[in-house]
Amino acid sequence: MANLAAGDVTYTLKTRRNLGNSRKFNRVQLAFGDGALTYPAGGIPITIAKLGCPNIVESLNVVDQGTSGYKFQYDSTNSKLVITQSPSHTHNILLKNAAVGDGATTRVNAGANLLGANTGGDLTVTGGGANGGVVATTIGANAEATSLAIAAQTLIVEVVGW
Repeated sequence: MANLAAGDVTYTLKTRRNLGNSRKFNRVQLAFGDGALTYPAGGIPITIAKLGCPNIVESLNVVDQGTSGYKFQYDSTNSKLVITQSPSHTHNILLKNAAVGDGATTRVNAGANLLGANTGGDLTVTGGGANGGVVATTIGANAEATSLAIAAQTLIVEVVGW
């Protein structure tokens, strides 16, 4: 599959304001992706002149990312739109044997803040497993997404520059 290139991004200027000293504040819609082109390592190249700031982009903030689940941020050093994602991980629940004091059928003794099993040994419920446990979630540092065939995306960005 071919990578998304600068020419694969469509720019639509939504609003333009002059801030003085030749600086501009623009709201621009970016559209790209078709499910066939893939996300290139390092990000999707952005043509700054098409953002309405032909010389310098002082800042670019993504204000509407849609509901794709991707998180976009701008790499100003390389003029690229980077997709990041949080790593997924799970936790386990440990039920301590005989930590409950009310009998073999008791599973939670909330009054004494105990969580127990009464199974004759400690019991670990694997996180996200079919029988319970802590549900997997996303957390931690963002990492650049890789190996993505990007479906159609529409973003709204706010750009300051000149």
